Formats: sequence, C-alpha cells, structure tokens
Amino acid sequence: MSNLADDLHAALTAARKSKNKDRTQLLGTVLAALKNRELEQHRAPPNEDVIAVQQKGGKHRREGADQHVGG
Repeated sequence: MSNLADDLHAALTAARKSKNKDRTQLLGTVLAALKNRELEQHRAPPNEDVIAVQQKGGKHRREGADQHVGG
C-alpha cells in the first residue's frame, strides 16, 4: 500500500484504541472503499487514488447531509 494508505491504517488503529466511534467508522469506510479500488485495479493504489477515494467519499457524505437537512 501507499504511504497515505498506511497513514489511514495507523489513524484507524489510533481511533479504535481511543474508542472514537465516529472517527473509527469514517476511517473504516474510507479504507473499505480504498480496498475496493485496489481489487478493481489489481494493484496497490498510488497516493493519487487514495486522495480520489477520499474526495469521492467526502462528496457522498456532504450530499447525504444536504439531503438530510433539506429533506
């Protein structure tokens, strides 16, 4: 895995140890999406793919929040 992915794994471990449920859930979701990308492309994702996955996830969360508030 790339350096950013390693950092995300380390952050997930720290969030679990500190029992931060929201951060653990968010990082777990991002890492699952990253693993899906890795399986699709049959290779470890470069840092650019890690950033793209994070941006896409952020967009989905913002859209969901907007729908919740607006709906």
